[in-house]
Amino acid sequence: MIDYNARLSATILGVGVALVQIQSAQALTKVEVSKVAQSVTVMIQDPQSPQTTGSGIIIKREGETYTVLTAHHVVKQSPNYQVMTPDKKMNPIVQGSIKPLPGVDLALVQFKSAGAYGIAKMGDSAQSPSGSASFVAGFPGTTEVRSEPEYYFTSGKIAANGSRPNKDGYALAYSNPTLPGMSGGPVLNEQGELIGIHGQLRVVRHHKV
Repeated sequence: MIDYNARLSATILGVGVALVQIQSAQALTKVEVSKVAQSVTVMIQDPQSPQTTGSGIIIKREGETYTVLTAHHVVKQSPNYQVMTPDKKMNPIVQGSIKPLPGVDLALVQFKSAGAYGIAKMGDSAQSPSGSASFVAGFPGTTEVRSEPEYYFTSGKIAANGSRPNKDGYALAYSNPTLPGMSGGPVLNEQGELIGIHGQLRVVRHHKV
């Protein structure tokens, strides 16, 4: 199993799963947070069903191997997903690299690339009380209006930070508007740190990987 000095946590009204590593940082503007998110957020797509998309966030690099954190339900239907990186290049996932995390709606996926991409900074969802800022990024699926997948970023507030997660680990709630296809994308705080992974109107919290 991949070893991280981090905890996974979560949030929703949107809904998400998160990584945790306490560190202090200065608050950023919404535009700055969006730029941070765009540099580390990826689209996940099944080539056999290109109109259906999911999202994820880059959390680690080892040589040319990148690790993406996403929601498990995004990557459980096929072994042949592709990852679209911030430069819009499509990269097949490493075969056999989909690793569901036990007890939560989270999974790790890897792809290989010689490109230089950003790595998410870990935050702590426990330090995001109700009323604090929340930001969600991802790639909504295509529709008659959206013929091509585009990066999407929304701002909102933490609505609840529950102490008792549900059976899939979800415990946080936020007011950010979201669209289908953004599942698996990052939930960030106002420092641009990862505090959750967006899911299905639920949240995962305090899970070690």
